Amino acid sequence: MCPRSADIHWGPLDLCVIHAEALTVLTVRRARHKQAFRYAVVRENEYLLSRANNVEDEINAGIEEFTQEAARHNERWQRKEDRRLARAEASVVYYVCRGDLIKIGTTSNLGPRLIAINGGVIVPPQATVKLLATESGGVEVEAQRHAQFATDRVAGEWFKASPALTEHINQLPCRQIDTEMRTHGLAQ
Repeated sequence: MCPRSADIHWGPLDLCVIHAEALTVLTVRRARHKQAFRYAVVRENEYLLSRANNVEDEINAGIEEFTQEAARHNERWQRKEDRRLARAEASVVYYVCRGDLIKIGTTSNLGPRLIAINGGVIVPPQATVKLLATESGGVEVEAQRHAQFATDRVAGEWFKASPALTEHINQLPCRQIDTEMRTHGLAQ
């Protein structure tokens, strides 16, 4: 307590003039600091808000870029899938023999495939590779035939000429073979 007389009543306090002035100065300072603090907080909030908006813009730009890239990827994938399906629809399973072995394969372009099996050379009728038969279908049918004749497999797509495999080949229609062979100069 101050020994001076209390001339000023400040809330529940009775203060002398000197202490009342000191309290007023402190209160004003506190108000200024509070105002400065509020101003600083407002400025900081404005900065954070603008930064958040920038980050949001960056995120939105990234999402847009990702979306566009995903759309381009999907278009490329769809074109590949369309080509694959077109090839699958035009694909045939072929049976060729070389010596005592029979190859079961698939292709959408039989003539060039036969040339490739022959080492890339169009060979005369006494070729070492002979086309035995074809049937409609793609890799699914080829996989079924590989599973069907799995016990006759020698290596990869090459199989022993077993009675079951030979009988299956003999039951296949041969109309496609003559046309394909003549088209590519492989007819006998």
